[in-house]
Parts: sequence; structure tokens; C-alpha cells
Amino acid sequence: MTIEEVLVDAAAAVKSARDVLEQKELALRDILPPCSDLDDPYSITSEDAADYIYTARYALDDAECAINDLIKAANARSLSRDKDEEVK
Repeated sequence: MTIEEVLVDAAAAVKSARDVLEQKELALRDILPPCSDLDDPYSITSEDAADYIYTARYALDDAECAINDLIKAANARSLSRDKDEEVK
């Protein structure tokens, strides 16, 4: 596998994970009232879990942007290498 193929594969996996998490976040937000451990008044709720997923989704957005920048850099490097080879 080339560097570009690894990066494209990683970007696709990140996008897929983000899409799945978005669906799960929305499902958790649809639980009304938010479920929690009734024996522990300070327990985490389904709304808290949805908030964590929301944060994770935005971290995945950052990862996808970084990977896309790396793909562009790898492609630019590949193009400049091809031009160098044409000159020879």
C-alpha cells in the first residue's frame, strides 16, 4: 500500500466512524427523560454519554482534516517527484 492509499483508507474509516457516532448520539438524545442509575443521584446519564459522543465526533472531524491535509501533501510530493523524473 502506498502512503496515499493508507491515508485515504484512514480518512474513510474516520468518516464512517463519525457518521455512526452521529446516529448513536441522536438516539441517546431521543431518550427522554435521560436514563441514569436511580440508585446514584450523581450518576452519568444518557445525555452525558451523548455529550461525550458529540465531543468525540468533533475530534474525529479534526482527525479527518489533518488526514486530508496529509493526503494533499503526499499528492503534491508525488506530483513534484513525477515532474523531477520527467526532467531527467
